[in-house]
Amino acid sequence: MVTFHLFLSYEEKIVEMIRTEAILFNDFQVNTYLVWDDTLECLVIDPAFYSSEEQERFRSLIKEMGLIVTGQLNTRGPYSWSGIYEFTV
Repeated sequence: MVTFHLFLSYEEKIVEMIRTEAILFNDFQVNTYLVWDDTLECLVIDPAFYSSEEQERFRSLIKEMGLIVTGQLNTRGPYSWSGIYEFTV
């Protein structure tokens, strides 16, 4: 389910829509969040995919949505996101 957040700037008259989506990965059912805007540049928050199947699922989802991953943010301990570094390098 995609969530929409509307940001208005009355001085500059800019309207931007920020979208978010939570995706469950691995046996621990850890949420990985995607955050993007109209530019389709995407931030991955708490990436938690390890296996090659999960990595392929992530790649397919990003491609299907037309997103461009430009960064990541980790908010929890090393176990839940340690696999992402190898994937993104």
